[in-house]
Amino acid sequence: MFHSFAVHHSVRQWTAVPLGDRLVTEASMAADGFSFGRRILRFGGDRVLTKEQLKRLAEHKYSSEGSSLFEALMQPFWREVVEWIPVWWAPNAITLAGLIVNAVTVFILMMFSPDAKGELPAWSLVLCALGLFIYQTLDALDGKQARRTNSSTPLGELFDHGCDSLSVGWSFCVH
Repeated sequence: MFHSFAVHHSVRQWTAVPLGDRLVTEASMAADGFSFGRRILRFGGDRVLTKEQLKRLAEHKYSSEGSSLFEALMQPFWREVVEWIPVWWAPNAITLAGLIVNAVTVFILMMFSPDAKGELPAWSLVLCALGLFIYQTLDALDGKQARRTNSSTPLGELFDHGCDSLSVGWSFCVH
């Protein structure tokens, strides 16, 4: 089990970064524009992963299948909508757009009821419902866009999950 680390740009010390129970490797970092000159999977002078763990890491495939009751109903909609997105639009930009939409809707709720006890205008609730739908749609589309453009990386997946975590945290703050 790894603990989260902030990425320090020190080529002499970092060639792989443990994040949660995943490891961002030199190859995945290079795919996202980072370059490292030392051997892969070392932290300081110590080996981070065993050879068996390296083998399992190389064989890892992310599965985007979910278990939501509505996912099967929404998949055709998401497959259609992702085709409307230009191929030059980066998946992380889609993720960021969803996060911004969610932040705006949370901000609106907090402006009208900072203590979450006051009455909210009906239009703000409708706007928040629409914002949640847009956020969830963009969250589903970012991975589809990454696979469509063959630009999915572990760092992009981490960014997506990090933005999801922020969104969930904001939602708890409002309630």
